[in-house]
Amino acid sequence: MAIALIKLQDSNFNEIKHIILNSLDYYEVVENICLKELTDEYLDSKVKDILNEFSEKDKYKNEYRLGILYEGKIIGVVKYLIDFLKPNQAMIGLFLIEKKYRNKNIGKSIFNKIVYLMKVENQKYIRIGVDQKNIKGLKFWKNIGFKIIDTKDFNYGKYSTKINILKIYI
Repeated sequence: MAIALIKLQDSNFNEIKHIILNSLDYYEVVENICLKELTDEYLDSKVKDILNEFSEKDKYKNEYRLGILYEGKIIGVVKYLIDFLKPNQAMIGLFLIEKKYRNKNIGKSIFNKIVYLMKVENQKYIRIGVDQKNIKGLKFWKNIGFKIIDTKDFNYGKYSTKINILKIYI
């Protein structure tokens, strides 16, 4: 099983769009989007969110947007920050794998590769925010060893939810 992380580029636009289309269960839970609201404009905006830097320009210099390459095909995306809010604290902003590739230990393998990259950057722990409604996501992160340290209210446009903040020492 050949799994690797590669740097995403604008030329990966259609591959990322394909990943989103094959991960709609995530967007249904996290963004409360239903299939009838799914438009090309929405999909394109999600791809641009993945390809572009985090919104607060120049605030985070150590940002990474990577594709998950499995058997020669990009099947997922990862976005993370180094030294998020304080030194030695990384933050995973997005960890998305196409539905048909889940539950095959690919996520755990990729997480281990990310931990290695973060250790090279002298990170001591990782934070992640997971929507409380994302039961599968919470289970995945807890099984890896993350612990809930806080819960925050979060508003995303017309959508309000509670986010569990999880942390793991690496």
